[in-house]
Formats: sequence, C-alpha cells, structure tokens
Amino acid sequence: MLPFDSHSEKRITYILATRNRAGFLAKALDEIPKLKTKDDELIVVDGLSTDSTAEVVRNAGKLVDVFVSEADLSEGHAFNKGLLLARGKYIKLLSDDDVVFPSAMEEAVGVLEANPDVELLMCGGTKLIGEQKHTVYVREGVNYGKSIKDVFRYTGCGLGIVMRRSALAKIGLLNPDAVALDVDFLCQAISRKALVRFCRIDMYIHPILEHSGSVRRQEQWKADVARLKRKHRVVLWLDYVPTFVLPIGRVIKKLFKVVSPHSNKPKWDKGFS
Repeated sequence: MLPFDSHSEKRITYILATRNRAGFLAKALDEIPKLKTKDDELIVVDGLSTDSTAEVVRNAGKLVDVFVSEADLSEGHAFNKGLLLARGKYIKLLSDDDVVFPSAMEEAVGVLEANPDVELLMCGGTKLIGEQKHTVYVREGVNYGKSIKDVFRYTGCGLGIVMRRSALAKIGLLNPDAVALDVDFLCQAISRKALVRFCRIDMYIHPILEHSGSVRRQEQWKADVARLKRKHRVVLWLDYVPTFVLPIGRVIKKLFKVVSPHSNKPKWDKGFS
C-alpha cells in the first residue's frame, strides 16, 4: 500500500501567477534560485500577457520548469492551473512583488515533516503599507484553525501559506471567483475539516502597492469578506462598531500605546499558535 505522498516527484512546487508585469516577474525570478533546490520545481502561470513576459521566462532558462501562458479568469483561476500541474509534496504560491525568506521556507517544510497531521501551515511575516510596517503574527495559546472565526479575528496573508498537495483532495481548489482569495481559501480549508495551524515563522515581506488587489479592488475585497462572513455565519464584535468609530480607536491606541492581545511582540520560535 502506497500513500499519496509517495507519488510526489518533487519536494516543493512553487507556483507564480503573473500577467503583464514583466518587470516585477524578472525581479522575482532573480530571487527564485535562493528558494528553489534541485528537488523543487517552479511553475509560472501567465494570463496571456501582451508585454515581454514570455521573453523574461525564456531568459530564465531551466529555472522555470513549467510555463503556461493563456487567458484566465482571475488570479485564483491561474493558480488553480498550477495546482493541477504540481508534482511537489508541498506547495507554495508566490506573487511577483513579494519577498519570501529561503530560511523560513526550509523551517516551514521542517515543521510539516515533523507534524504529518498538519495539512496547511499559515506562517507570519510583515505587511508594508506605505511607510507603515504591520507584523502578521498570532500569539501563543490561540489554537489558530480551530474555528473559521480565526480567519477574521486574526490578521493573515496568503503569502504565509505552505500546504501539502495531498490536502487538496480534501480542501479542493481555489475559488476562481473570489476577490479575497486567501481568506476564501482558509475558510474553505477549515470548513472542510483540514488541520490548519499558525506557525510562528517569519516568512515574508508583503508590500501592499497600488496594483495590489486589496487596494485596486478595495470595495470588492470588502464585499467579498462580508460575503464569506455571511456564508460561514461569522459575527465579530467589531461588526457592531460604526465605521466612523474605528479610526478614533486607532488614534487612542497609538496615543496610549495599547497593544491588542494578538499583536504582542513576535516570538519567532517555529511553535504553533
């Protein structure tokens, strides 16, 4: 009897989705050799770009194992093509404008190897919003992943996800219609009884730029999050606070240096929260 993982031909499959962002893609590919080992593979899925994306991929040579270039419906649709082509035991989705720390990836794989029951690992990192830095971190003792509420109660970012390919048989593919793609996928994973854990690994730097989905499609993103809350019947106390009150609370918090219970000073010790 052979388990699913025994059929994995690669260790990690990295999937990078892009479209008409040749400059960003070139910089991202320059960083890939720091992440990818001889046991890994890189799949680039392009939404039929009209710029020099194809040339950038050609110039990367054997660094790119699989290149798909055709029209797609969304980022989720593009990533799904990569997921269907993936041969790795583990899967990491990449963006072309973010930084993923190689040492953190190795730590994440080590945690998954040591904990075969964990199907999806959510790691922490840093979001850059203009001049502000926001640390994505969940404190000890939370038991993240036990409830779908955790996805909304604690900050997160899809860039921190490392998953087992075998988990897709339970979780399913990404929702190609989702705008809040990472939120949707995490809710889907927990609702389908996958074991999701937050691991205290500092994995990435995620700059939120003008072209970022959460900025360019901000209202649609908010509406999609609201849809997910309704779908999964999630209600948080913040949902009852009038919108105009929230900025006031942020100012008070800054003035008095009040730290919320789930944003304590990070302890990057590779433990579960």
